[in-house]
Amino acid sequence: MKNPLQFSFLSLVGLTLLTGIISYLDLISTSFAPVFFMGIALGKFNLVAFEFMELRKAHQFWKVATLIIGIVLATSIAFFTFR
Repeated sequence: MKNPLQFSFLSLVGLTLLTGIISYLDLISTSFAPVFFMGIALGKFNLVAFEFMELRKAHQFWKVATLIIGIVLATSIAFFTFR
């Protein structure tokens, strides 16, 4: 695929379908599911931020801040739903 936006879009669709299929078929244990799904959500968050918002062209501070905020949000949501 020559266009990176097409690859990013198809990756987002694939990750969304993967999440739906795994949740529908109960392929992972119920206690581990929030951690797994938040990991996929973090990947989709980074893909959108760096590709569609063109964060890869931004200053280094914004790249690191976005990654840290995404990780903190994903781990806190997964932790509070994991208990």
